[in-house]
Amino acid sequence: LSRSRPRLVWAGNVWRNCEATRRFFFSSGLLESIKKLLAAGCEIDIVLDPHKQINMDDEGWAPYHELAQAVPAFRFRIGVDEGRMSDLLAEYDFGLLHPEWNPIFDYAYPQKFEYSVPNKLLTYLAGGIPVLVSRAFAYQSWIVESMGLGIVEEKVVQPDIGSRLLEFDFKGFSDRLSRFIINNSMER
Repeated sequence: LSRSRPRLVWAGNVWRNCEATRRFFFSSGLLESIKKLLAAGCEIDIVLDPHKQINMDDEGWAPYHELAQAVPAFRFRIGVDEGRMSDLLAEYDFGLLHPEWNPIFDYAYPQKFEYSVPNKLLTYLAGGIPVLVSRAFAYQSWIVESMGLGIVEEKVVQPDIGSRLLEFDFKGFSDRLSRFIINNSMER
């Protein structure tokens, strides 16, 4: 990295931070990870889905607004259409896929942790950036770790994550990503 602070992006859908959404959607645990990443010296943008209407006056968004006002290294941006996503992602060092989610399994199956591979993972990789993923998501973690496509973090973001992101092997990542794209027929 040429800068002293790693820049991470969460691109796409985000759910309100409230108890009702925490039962169903893993992105509802995003705020906890963001706070820890900011404390570790990272910069983070949430790039919102440009096609989704969000009522920012809703109280479920208040914790995000308060954090954005208090910490300049965190901000919301309006997203772009799919055709321009790679250009936007090029501004970042890592794609973020690490929500500290503790689901209520009456509403979400435990297999969601084991087998979930969100579209974001492939979007970030197609955009040419490595990913930070949670070890809680087993298959996604296996893909990233075994193929060297980013950093797999424990379920809770550790205080030294900022330095580990800065030390990531970006040169080697480029070669590994090229092989992954070819092997998975993701060429454009």
